Amino acid sequence: MVEEDEIVLDTSKYRVYGIRWIQLLVFVFGTFSNAIHGMTFTPIANQTSEFYQTTISEVNTLAVVFLFLYVLGTSLSIWLSRKFS
Repeated sequence: MVEEDEIVLDTSKYRVYGIRWIQLLVFVFGTFSNAIHGMTFTPIANQTSEFYQTTISEVNTLAVVFLFLYVLGTSLSIWLSRKFS
């Protein structure tokens, strides 16, 4: 419990690194490419199923699997970035 007479001074200094801007740009471009993937792939689902001789359900399943793997891959890349950098 902190008494009234005690004064806690926070002497922490925060430093902003320029590399964070690069990391932000990489994140933005990754998110942008993920959004573009979904927008460009959806209108051609019929043509894709005809070309690869599969059903539309299989094409849509592939798109959903990509979204789940994207989340796992992002988590793995964050962990690897923190561990090795």
